[in-house]
Amino acid sequence: MEKQEFSKKYIDKGFIDLVDNAAFRTIKDGCNCFGHNYKGYQRGAAKHVYEPDVLLWFPKINPDGLWDNSISSDGKIVIERCKDDIMRSEHLTNCFNDKRQKRIIFVRDKDQFGEFMYTFKGLYELDKNKSNSKDGLFWDRIATRVKTYPPLSVGLKS
Repeated sequence: MEKQEFSKKYIDKGFIDLVDNAAFRTIKDGCNCFGHNYKGYQRGAAKHVYEPDVLLWFPKINPDGLWDNSISSDGKIVIERCKDDIMRSEHLTNCFNDKRQKRIIFVRDKDQFGEFMYTFKGLYELDKNKSNSKDGLFWDRIATRVKTYPPLSVGLKS
């Protein structure tokens, strides 16, 4: 299946559900399910084109460089933690002040063939009560199904 067809599958379906076990080889393929029309994309997060309070996030789980992100065994909580104390505190403040308090999360992991994939985990919301500058940001899953959208330029044509 062509990569664009894989994104199109979920756009045409109108949603991605956790039971779909949806996984994308590239971040751009995940982003394109939510209003983007990327040909390539190299960042770990992107704005949601249609929902301004949502960020699309593609974290690596386990220690990696400056970050030590983790996900609970049941997938209901994602912890975002910077290893640098000063940066962790600044990042917490920035996230608390950001209007995007929700994230659609695709975790980077390996498939059965050892290839990296970005696997859909759900819609999460920042838990400001649990989050702190020592332990990091706690993201609680609030939905296992999210709406998908066509590229904005296509979505405006009727």
